[in-house]
Amino acid sequence: MSRRIVEKKALKVEMIDGKLLFKHATEILAKEVRVEIYVNNKIHGIYTISDNMVNEFIYGNLLTSNIISSPENVEDIKKFNHKIYVTIKNKRTKSIAKCSSTLSISGVKLIGAMRKFHEKALEFKVTGAFHSAALLDGNTLDFIVYIEDLSRYGAIDKVIGWALLNDIKLCRNILLTSGRVFKETIAKAAAAGIPMIVSKAAPTYNAVCLAEEKKITLIGFMRKHRFNVYACPHRILEYSKNIV
Repeated sequence: MSRRIVEKKALKVEMIDGKLLFKHATEILAKEVRVEIYVNNKIHGIYTISDNMVNEFIYGNLLTSNIISSPENVEDIKKFNHKIYVTIKNKRTKSIAKCSSTLSISGVKLIGAMRKFHEKALEFKVTGAFHSAALLDGNTLDFIVYIEDLSRYGAIDKVIGWALLNDIKLCRNILLTSGRVFKETIAKAAAAGIPMIVSKAAPTYNAVCLAEEKKITLIGFMRKHRFNVYACPHRILEYSKNIV
């Protein structure tokens, strides 16, 4: 069992014929850690995440917060328990541009990739507590990296941070997420240069508006054999051929 999940005694309660029955049981629960990130000695944010890939989370979070553009911007990282002090040089000052990626993907193949994405969610299946995020190669639709985390943003920042530290260019890759898509999700993708976000859940109105503004393809409710495209459908290969 990973250090991110633990066993804990609980009571299972079920109502049968109008009466509550209590049964002793052992449940598997997710463990969380709290991290405080300071940038150049100023508080940047306080986060609750899973206790793994913390370095990737730091780099991904700083990139998606538009503070750094490459690992070279980070001069030093010091950790004291849950407090993390990051020294930044040449802080990112450019505004986030609209996405100009020429990525074009088969929607049929995306459905197959999302099915594999669900199959990978092993810690969610045993706890019901984890979100998932992954990066797909825009050419092959192979999984580049897959991560589960208690926080939807934690999972996203970790996959982006992993890509940054491994020199993976994101302008032709796809972000998969298990959670609802908020405006902040789009902002993170835009800061990282990701052209497409796919989720099994719903986006918010603000997320759709920002996706349209930043020219990011946004897909939601991808389940079984269907999905909705909320912004920039031109990156779906079948789009112009099958409009009814």
